[in-house]
Amino acid sequence: MKKILIIDDNPTISKIIEKTIIESEDLKNKVSLDIASDGFDGLIKTHKINPDLIFIDYDMSYLNGFQITQLIKNNTNYDNTKIIFFSTQNNLFDRMYGYMSGATEYLSKNDLRINTLKSTILK
Repeated sequence: MKKILIIDDNPTISKIIEKTIIESEDLKNKVSLDIASDGFDGLIKTHKINPDLIFIDYDMSYLNGFQITQLIKNNTNYDNTKIIFFSTQNNLFDRMYGYMSGATEYLSKNDLRINTLKSTILK
């Protein structure tokens, strides 16, 4: 079972991902899901559950997505953890900085499609 962690301070976005997973026949019984409401909670849950895949919001207070990604990727225990940046910031600079920080993919919240979300999870 693939372990997924969502780190986002916007509960609406977290619920959309959660609903997509729960209602998808392709994903049912294949993933477990945990949600963190900020970067600190996300780091704690990362260490607790050792997720296979993490969706991280770029723009959060205290610790932003870049900082969280760097902290996770600096720990060799998470070398195989895929990190998906998930943001409304969709410019080239933010995308490149996300990849340089260690993100595997960068998805825009502005044009999120359920099929894109599902295929990202199933990779």
